[in-house]
Amino acid sequence: MVPKLILINGQSAAGKSSVGRILLNDLSNSAYIGVDAIMSVNPFGINDKVDAVATKNLVSLVNNYSEEGYRYIIVSGFMRNQKLLDDFLSKVSIKIDVLFVWLRAPKEVRSKRRLKR
Repeated sequence: MVPKLILINGQSAAGKSSVGRILLNDLSNSAYIGVDAIMSVNPFGINDKVDAVATKNLVSLVNNYSEEGYRYIIVSGFMRNQKLLDDFLSKVSIKIDVLFVWLRAPKEVRSKRRLKR
């Protein structure tokens, strides 16, 4: 069985985490990896160092979940560009099917969601 990797990405407050948690509940034999689990550092910044650590963390988690037999591995909010996606996929040591999803929401909706956080 080839695991399915579902990469959920998009604008801030577009609903990535919410969709990821819904999929986790709806898909049996699934695992969820939120962006905070792979790249929470202090000081925080979007830079090559943080991207490299986050990629290593994500590769390890995906490989581990796959080795333990999870059919669906859901990742929320890290693949913001083609370079990160290519780097990640080149380092995954298992055969895996990938579904890439990009979420968008109107600016007004995203603004309201940010205020609720």
